[in-house]
Amino acid sequence: MRRIYLYLILVFSFVTGFILIQSDEYFEIMRSIELFGSTYKEIVSNYVDDVSPRNLMKRGINGMLEGLDPFSNFFDETEKGEIDLLTTGKYGGIGILIDSKGGELVVMEVMPGYAAQRQGIKVGDIILSIDDEDVTPQNINKLTFKVRGQPGTEVKLKIKRPNENKILEFHLIREEIKVQNISLANFVDEESGIYYIKLDRFSKRVSEEFFEKIKEAKSSGKLKTVILDLRSNPGGLLQAAIELLEFFVPKGELILFTKGRSEESKQEFYSRTTPMLGDVPLAVLIDENSASASEILAGTIQDLDRGIIIGSKSFGKGLVQTVIPLPYDASLKLTTSRYYTPSGRCIQKLDYMSQIDDVIKKKSDTTKIFFTKNGRKVYGDGGVTPDTIVKHNGKPEILTELLNKGMFFKFVSEEILPDKDFNEKEINRNQLISRFIQYLERVKFSYEPSYKKSLQELIKQVEKNGNQKKLLMTLKELNEQTKFDLKSEILSQEESIYSYLVSEIANQLKNYTLQMKVLKQFDEDVKVAISLLSNKDIYNKILSIK
Repeated sequence: MRRIYLYLILVFSFVTGFILIQSDEYFEIMRSIELFGSTYKEIVSNYVDDVSPRNLMKRGINGMLEGLDPFSNFFDETEKGEIDLLTTGKYGGIGILIDSKGGELVVMEVMPGYAAQRQGIKVGDIILSIDDEDVTPQNINKLTFKVRGQPGTEVKLKIKRPNENKILEFHLIREEIKVQNISLANFVDEESGIYYIKLDRFSKRVSEEFFEKIKEAKSSGKLKTVILDLRSNPGGLLQAAIELLEFFVPKGELILFTKGRSEESKQEFYSRTTPMLGDVPLAVLIDENSASASEILAGTIQDLDRGIIIGSKSFGKGLVQTVIPLPYDASLKLTTSRYYTPSGRCIQKLDYMSQIDDVIKKKSDTTKIFFTKNGRKVYGDGGVTPDTIVKHNGKPEILTELLNKGMFFKFVSEEILPDKDFNEKEINRNQLISRFIQYLERVKFSYEPSYKKSLQELIKQVEKNGNQKKLLMTLKELNEQTKFDLKSEILSQEESIYSYLVSEIANQLKNYTLQMKVLKQFDEDVKVAISLLSNKDIYNKILSIK
């Protein structure tokens, strides 16, 4: 009887303790909501200047999310297009891709069949305003997304076309745009049967697109190996990555699993179909901008020893977000679980954790060493480390400046595309470089090397000091002797500049044969992939296949 009595006391203590814990947390939630609401109301009602209730609330919500991880975001009803793009692979737009180039908002691509192409917008057009809001350096990033919106609504663009003085005005009706996940797919080495696929994102239709490309390649009877390029692919839908893995992974194999606080977040995913490319040697290219779904695919392929990973260490995003509908057409993209590759590693880098010590109660597992199916060591210290790391020399300053100011793109769109005599099948290297230098001189391309800037700053400091006249004279003489010569600077980087020019020509002309030629000739990661896929012994040795 005494034992039963003691047992009942323990049970009662446990249950009431649990209820108290739950009650304490509920009280904290209600207390915080009341404090937040009261503070918000007082600011809106009594602050010395008028404030926007909508924007103030949005800042408050974003402030809360900043106390979590970098990938949890709030979207109000005006940003619905971003959620649609993520969840459906579609959005409302006019069929153009635009980007900031040298402080200007430039049309980078015109998609066939949509409003922009039908009404005559061209690659290289410079957007001056969107819906009467002028493009400035301050708002250029915000306006990049303003061409998107609800299908059926109108957007007005003012455009300046290179080499034309007249300002063009377009009134376009937004349509439903289907995003293409694959930007390039073709044989990079037809003789060896090496098929190359560039995957830009993981949206809802990725497996359909991938299936069509592989079906076409296999029907040729030439496909022997595959290069899957995930470089600069920021990811997308978890399900899209799983569906793509099923093209390579044997049926019944564990692909990944997820864990979070709720039972719903704890899931295991297995390959459900017989793979279309089950026995095809595979190379996956990644870099520091490959994230999320890209890392799921690369990490799983590596853990199962299904292919070789080539390039540089990936970004390190192992968190899974769920899109949660909120009132008034708003949405919350909230991190609800972590994903783990078959070996059990989570590749999320934990650099953000130190900033939120006062919010997160319990730290995640920091185990670092894991093993692949064949017993190879892999690491879970943030990002996927390639099996073969390709080291790239840093870009020289002149090349970085040319890219930042969009000079390759502008040269091709303004000089090459309008030239009816230009033959992309017979590109003369010296003539192309010479023509590019002439173009840079004509548009008064300005560039000052960092050493010149540092030297001039030093001259100013010595002048201000006033005591070092001899030193000042020497510095000024040195400054004169190091005058920048554009032609010499370009020719010193001739190989790299030529590769960027030919690549830009191939991209803008949509010449797939030339694009493949550029990859095979200039892309170091692709060259390594071709070499390893062409040597079965080395390929098997990397994967510890006996």
